[in-house]
Amino acid sequence: LTFTKGGTNQQTVRIQALARGTANIQIDSANAGGLPIKNQEIITVVQGALKNPSFESTPPPSGVGYGAIAGWTSVGSSGINTSAGPFADNGVIPDRTQVGFLQGAGSLSQNAQGLIPGKHYWLQFFYNVRNGSLMDLSVNVAGKEVASIKGITPVGDAVPYNFENIPFVADSPNPLIEFKTTPTGDSTLLLDAATIVQRDPGQIVVRNPSFEASGSVYPYPGYFPSVGGWDVSGGGGRGVNIDGAGPFTDNGRANSGDVVLFMQGNGATISQNLTGLTSGQKYIVAYLVNARGGGAEDTTYSVLINGASVFDGDITPVGGSNPYYLNQVEFTADATEDVLGFQGTTATGDHTVLFDNVIVLPSTAAPFILEDPVSAVKPVGGSASFKVLAIGGGTLTYQWKKDGQPITTQTADTLTLDTLSLASSGNYSVDVKNAGGTNTSAVAHLTVLDLVPGVYNTGVGNDRVILDDGLTDPHYTLIKNANDTNSAIAFVGDSTIFPISTGNWYANNDLSKWIEPLTDTGAALPGDYVYRMNLDLTGFDPSTVILTGNVGTDNSVEIWVNGVDTGVSETGFGSLTPVTVSGAFKAGLNQVDFAVKNDGPAVGPTGLRIEGLAVLGTKGTASSQPQITASRTGQLIRLAWPVTATGYRLQSITTLGGTWADSALPTTVVGTDNVATDSTSVGAARFYRLIK
Repeated sequence: LTFTKGGTNQQTVRIQALARGTANIQIDSANAGGLPIKNQEIITVVQGALKNPSFESTPPPSGVGYGAIAGWTSVGSSGINTSAGPFADNGVIPDRTQVGFLQGAGSLSQNAQGLIPGKHYWLQFFYNVRNGSLMDLSVNVAGKEVASIKGITPVGDAVPYNFENIPFVADSPNPLIEFKTTPTGDSTLLLDAATIVQRDPGQIVVRNPSFEASGSVYPYPGYFPSVGGWDVSGGGGRGVNIDGAGPFTDNGRANSGDVVLFMQGNGATISQNLTGLTSGQKYIVAYLVNARGGGAEDTTYSVLINGASVFDGDITPVGGSNPYYLNQVEFTADATEDVLGFQGTTATGDHTVLFDNVIVLPSTAAPFILEDPVSAVKPVGGSASFKVLAIGGGTLTYQWKKDGQPITTQTADTLTLDTLSLASSGNYSVDVKNAGGTNTSAVAHLTVLDLVPGVYNTGVGNDRVILDDGLTDPHYTLIKNANDTNSAIAFVGDSTIFPISTGNWYANNDLSKWIEPLTDTGAALPGDYVYRMNLDLTGFDPSTVILTGNVGTDNSVEIWVNGVDTGVSETGFGSLTPVTVSGAFKAGLNQVDFAVKNDGPAVGPTGLRIEGLAVLGTKGTASSQPQITASRTGQLIRLAWPVTATGYRLQSITTLGGTWADSALPTTVVGTDNVATDSTSVGAARFYRLIK
């Protein structure tokens, strides 16, 4: 960004979120010409249920801390404090070093992300008030009060914050989570370490069980003085890392929110007090565990109950993107309260053990499902696989169902379907059972479509056999070539140079190879390289067409269809990333462009790799169902659909997954269209459909 003398002192840059993690953008103040400048911006990309749960994503605003809170919407006076105050003037901050505050009557809120309607969840948070405050707190989920906490007073110096665990059932994927205050006089609420985790009724409450309350990982490499809900002790270091991003989470995938706890060194310990136990009853502690890569010996750890080991583990890193180990340990409660702990015990060397998703439940309870089967789109004649991950006492049994009806031969934790037909499409779920009861997974939808012919991976011939280095890829054409505007050839790269000698690019195999503007792509100029694939959808309904595949690029790629940006983009050449494009196609011939950008300023390697590419759709003409079109003038949204769509009515909903309702918008006839106008306020979402 260049700032011109006498011009505006504020400019905006668009940043594309590509993967989970934290970017710290620092500005070189030495080149600021003596102007005062804010020296850093922190950008965090998350996939978890709540954004900025520990109020650590940005530094506190200047002064006493008033200001916007990243990820949260506030009504009233709000901001961020450290223990230096002035509002966070008592108590021990639960997680790291910052808390959010809300002064007087107001609210802090945000929409949760990715919840499964009908599932049970815990909303957890820590709270306190400023010295001299007296305050009531109402907690709402999707507009319904789920907790009312009256008469909150300061906890006092060197005393932990209050903790609250609120069960609720999700009625949509994105319910509004809202903290509303009713003060007496000049009072201020202090809030920290909020988290949402999926848990079933009857489980023992574990504070911050998936370590998501710690939020963004900054500063690097993630060492923290405190981890919400857990007491820390012993030698070594501890903190959280982004799952799979490192530096400690350098292998495997926990697949449980954004972050993973790490404990480095012999004797590093975390623990917390469990309440609500029955003395003499058996319980199960289940958790995900892994070790940082490297080291000549295995990493060891212990699970502790009241300081005594009930399990000693010995693990090697899972490696690659393999799932973490799932372990469950049984213990007998000594009393109504016991202390659960985890400890690193490797005596020598630099070892780090990784933990996530800690669960405690009675051994007599019904199974608990950690991972549900995932929906899929597959071609006719292909295969599909669904898997469930569950824990529980005794022997677990499985019964898969299609559209609610048992599949008698499918009684394992994994369902595999071969030689798929159009009739294989449907809703698949599984009942997991033990002596304590039955739990049913979320539904995974399988869509089986016909395979569109004429679609190829990069670097293969018409027979789908990989081509020799230096040959021309017949299925991709460079319509834009920053290195040579006169050349449209997409070469199969020289494998002796890339990727072999670099050790960085994803290795060629017998399914696909890298294609490049030059055989020796290391000499490519910076700029844009657009690879075009022609796609003939004659005989297919374009509204049903889906493109799927795995893409790698040096340095980044956007996917365009018929000259329109689909919004699908990817970056990285060390691995291939799944992509999906839908809703962008038309009848007949389509042009699919992979727009690669080679970063500068000097010459350097660039290329494109596509593997597992498939285009699927339903054979036949476009649907005869009427379509709604939407256009905007200012803040008015104009909805239109053909007057020939007799018998249809307009319905709307604010959050997908809820209950649709007939729209109250007045409808008029304009030319050949029915037209309705919506003036919904800025920032609000609303979905519409026609139903007959």
